[in-house]
Amino acid sequence: MLIVDSSFTRIAAVGQELFPWAPAGLILGNAYNTEGYIRTVKCPVLIIHSRDDEMIPFHHGQDLYEAAPQPKEFLPISGSHNGGSISPFPLYEPGLKSFISKHVPSK
Repeated sequence: MLIVDSSFTRIAAVGQELFPWAPAGLILGNAYNTEGYIRTVKCPVLIIHSRDDEMIPFHHGQDLYEAAPQPKEFLPISGSHNGGSISPFPLYEPGLKSFISKHVPSK
């Protein structure tokens, strides 16, 4: 199983959004291409992303979810980039437990 929490599609995409005047695509190329990698996985995928993420825009999580093969789930949370797993704990923990219990056999 793969759990992706608050990630970007490609580092160049983040660079282009933060610094639209800079040639991020030329400098960074296809490095750290999470979207490309996630298309190839052969396991259950959980994408977690906060609508309030101030570093990596929410649409990156949505795009990763769209790129992932089935079975996949999307867990939208709230809170900052580094605090998203803490402040919406009532969403985060149950969502994580639910995903894991579906894909890990119990004893």
